[in-house]
Amino acid sequence: MAYIVFLTWMLVTNRVESTIGYILYLLIGLLFLIAEWNGGRKYLREKRKKELDKMKTRDMK
Repeated sequence: MAYIVFLTWMLVTNRVESTIGYILYLLIGLLFLIAEWNGGRKYLREKRKKELDKMKTRDMK
């Protein structure tokens, strides 16, 4: 949300000169943020799987 508010503020104060530029900045930034979020979710899934595997091996002993 902060990214969208910041970009909108830049558009209103004429720091971004065109609406197309605003949309491009918005899309590129959101794609970057979504990619980072997706990477974090993948890392979390792998970490949970490793922990469950450890628990299963301990239960088998």
